[in-house]
Amino acid sequence: MTHRTAAEPGLRPHWTALVAIGLLAGAIMLFELVLTRIFSFTIWHHFSFMVISVALMGFAVSGIVLQLYPALGVPAPQRAAHYAVLFALTAVLAVALVTRIPFDPTHIAQEPGQVVALAVYYLTLVVPFTFAGLAIVSLLNGYPGDVNRLYASDLTGAGAGCLIVVGLMAHVGAEGVLLLVGAIASVSAWLLRCRTQTGRTQLALPWLAVAVLFGAATPWATHLLPIRPGTGKGLTYWLNPANFPLARLASTQWNALSRVDVVEGAGAVEWTANPRSPASSPPQTQIVIDGDAATPIIQSNGDLRSLTFLDYTLSSTALQAFRPAQVLVIGSGGGVDVLTALHHGAAHVDAVEINPMIAGLVTRRYAEWNGHLFERPEVALHLGEGRNFVRRQTTRYDMIQLSLIDTWAATAAGAYSLAEGYLYTVEAYQDYIGHLAGDGILTVTRWRWSQPREILKLCTVAVAALRGLGVEHPEKHLVIAALPGLANVMIKRSEFTAADLDSIERVADARGFGFLYAPGIRGTNEFVRLLDAPDPSKFIDAYPFDIRPATDDSPFFFQFGRWRDLSLAGWRESPLALSGRLVLLATLTQAFLLSLALLVAPIIRRARNTPAIPRAAAGGTLAYFAAIGLGFMLLEISLMQRFTLFLGHPVYAIAFVLAVLLIAAGAGSMCAPRLVGSRSRPWWVFIGIVGIVLLYAACMPAIFRAALGLGLVSRLALGTLLLFPLGFGLGIPFPAAVASLSRRTSAPLLGWAWAANGAASVMGPILAVLLAMEFGFTGVMFLAALIYAGALLAFGSWEAKAMHSRP
Repeated sequence: MTHRTAAEPGLRPHWTALVAIGLLAGAIMLFELVLTRIFSFTIWHHFSFMVISVALMGFAVSGIVLQLYPALGVPAPQRAAHYAVLFALTAVLAVALVTRIPFDPTHIAQEPGQVVALAVYYLTLVVPFTFAGLAIVSLLNGYPGDVNRLYASDLTGAGAGCLIVVGLMAHVGAEGVLLLVGAIASVSAWLLRCRTQTGRTQLALPWLAVAVLFGAATPWATHLLPIRPGTGKGLTYWLNPANFPLARLASTQWNALSRVDVVEGAGAVEWTANPRSPASSPPQTQIVIDGDAATPIIQSNGDLRSLTFLDYTLSSTALQAFRPAQVLVIGSGGGVDVLTALHHGAAHVDAVEINPMIAGLVTRRYAEWNGHLFERPEVALHLGEGRNFVRRQTTRYDMIQLSLIDTWAATAAGAYSLAEGYLYTVEAYQDYIGHLAGDGILTVTRWRWSQPREILKLCTVAVAALRGLGVEHPEKHLVIAALPGLANVMIKRSEFTAADLDSIERVADARGFGFLYAPGIRGTNEFVRLLDAPDPSKFIDAYPFDIRPATDDSPFFFQFGRWRDLSLAGWRESPLALSGRLVLLATLTQAFLLSLALLVAPIIRRARNTPAIPRAAAGGTLAYFAAIGLGFMLLEISLMQRFTLFLGHPVYAIAFVLAVLLIAAGAGSMCAPRLVGSRSRPWWVFIGIVGIVLLYAACMPAIFRAALGLGLVSRLALGTLLLFPLGFGLGIPFPAAVASLSRRTSAPLLGWAWAANGAASVMGPILAVLLAMEFGFTGVMFLAALIYAGALLAFGSWEAKAMHSRP
């Protein structure tokens, strides 16, 4: 008996195959998204962006494997079931392995072994995605006549996976989601095994048992798959008995935004206060976000007058000097800034916190510990993102305060623009200043290094924002107070008067604070040279770190390295300052080399040895599929970044953008046969894609600025209206080209097409971030439009040459 190498052209997939490919795609997307959360906790935000690149590499490898070894793809549905189960098993095992490999990207330039560890991470995670790709490509190969229906089910399932991840993370945690990924993929395999090649139905109980085992193990996921923080993470410091003998991990929670650990008994940590303060601080409980950023909950009996140690915190300088009545605290965390504002006489405090888990801790579990701080009538706690909250307010505040807001969390598909980056952009400062009362003050507290960068960059952002608001002498609106390792930038809506400066100086003298800059100050430090320079741009260009003002279009506030800075000895003081570009560069290099070794070389070798492939069309074919792969990824990353600000958090942006784009693309795939029934219509599809992308690149920032103050439901509706037409168009080029391949050539090139598309897509997320650092995400969208225009030309060239060389 002989086996078929593919399904007959007239064979239609059973409904179980359509459901199975949708479930498998949803499991794959869940796996991608949960990996971004896991790696934000176990390593750093740097690594999370690599997940999409790794996933695409696995899919590309699967295309090559099936093309080199076609026997692995037959019979298609049953073979796909095996691959789906292998994906389920290896997904769990891969995470269990890589989370135990010591890898610290902050030392990637100092320790060559870290590059090897990065490669091990990459190759290990490629394995489950390769099995996932083998399953999906096997199904597409099995039903070439129905690729549009299968592709639509695949995209719709992936979109659904994006939507449910937010709820799943909060209920079962990252470990539980991993086991559910195994369960869903196993159900997909069971459905594929239920239907035999002859059309009969079978129970396939062993396959169902695998799914049941994964699902039943979910409640014990944290014990079966404990995920620990990586080397260098702050949580290991808090729990080290040598540092805090009485410290204990009181609770751990996951949601789509972060992992939150609560450490009790860690002692009082006074990193924002003058270490020579005569006042002692009360006990504290630490909330540790993503294994590193900590925010304390201070024990209080409700007596604000007894908290005299708060007088010595640097962020209280303006509170003591000006005694504001209406205060807005962005990023309230454990409530220290709220407590400080009340201690210094604020009549009302609006506290904004983005993470509902943190809000729940301070208002419920630790409400008595903090003296019921957030139940006081002067305090209003708002759950949301700072920029969105400010845009929706009509209140004018006497003070807006941001103190050390950074969680190093993963962003759009793990790319490097931190969510907090949108709090530290020129447009953000203009929003804050616009919501200050006439003499109101914006205060921002950040870390101070011996060779300044964060505070200097805050100054360039403030100067650009003030100039954009029509201020001729922004240097007269800034004062910078300092402690060793910390600085507080005060930005006044009006100019600082002599009386203002005297008041600030009295507070500084009494509390032991120093000054880095004040109007009229004498000195030669970097801040004086920057702010008093006739042409600050010369200072910025010559400075060894990148202190150019961050904007909403390029929100990389925490990226201080430039290509010319990578060899600086000074970066060892804070490896995080430059390690972003290093990890990007190392990953891009590895992805490129792996693409050459695993994808490009086999494609070229096989194409040369396959006479059935029209050589005249081969170059255009590969160029076409590479172009739509790269163009799609550039657009996806850019749109995620745009929606991060609009929706309030990168995880919401990832889930929403991917869901709408994929579901819309699935609809486009379903309609593809009707829309591309004649040779002229694909041209209009490409022209429509290019036109929409150019229009969005030019107009989307203005649309979002105008609509940022709308409610969440209205913003989601507007986002859907914007994304759906583009996603619909993006779903057409791939199935249209596959259909054209089957018409024009005698060889099944789907494996090569998949591999070429994947090879270009692997580099897409990394290139998008690197290019956005230099040219902004608007520039990346314009480039994507240009690439799709090139795909249009490649399509026309390929079709024409294929027609002339048709066997």
